[in-house]
Amino acid sequence: MAIVKCSKGHYYDDEKYQQCPICEKSGRTSADEKTMAFFTPKADLDERTIGFNFKKTGCDPVVGWLVCIDGPEKGRDFRIHSGRNFIGRDFSNDIPLANDSNISRKEVGYVIYEPKKNKFMVMNGEGAGVYLNGKLITEPTELKNYDRVKIASYDMEFIAYCKGDKKW
Repeated sequence: MAIVKCSKGHYYDDEKYQQCPICEKSGRTSADEKTMAFFTPKADLDERTIGFNFKKTGCDPVVGWLVCIDGPEKGRDFRIHSGRNFIGRDFSNDIPLANDSNISRKEVGYVIYEPKKNKFMVMNGEGAGVYLNGKLITEPTELKNYDRVKIASYDMEFIAYCKGDKKW
């Protein structure tokens, strides 16, 4: 693995990517000296503006997490936000499972948080298949705290922040 820095200051693995995946995802072709990716290292911050996506409410608060308990990114957490959270191998997904080529790039599944009902759902998309507590799901299924979600080599545990009377 060789970590390199692109001309805009983003770090990436040049064995996995031919060019910076952050720049490629944003579609920027010229250097922007005032704006940078949200996850650029602190040492490069200077006085630049940090790009961050906000919804009309002013923020997109976390409502829960998927925590990888086994697989290529064991120990990593994936934040779940209100609405539909896309799962897939591509970094453009809300939950990018990038280290398993058996996972479709886009929409292998979804985790949905419905704020009015304060409920979480998981559903299958296309590709590898989503398993909930060891069973392949074929229709939208409610997620409960500590449920196990498995997609290809990723085994994850679901943790709800918004539950019961606790919601944003």
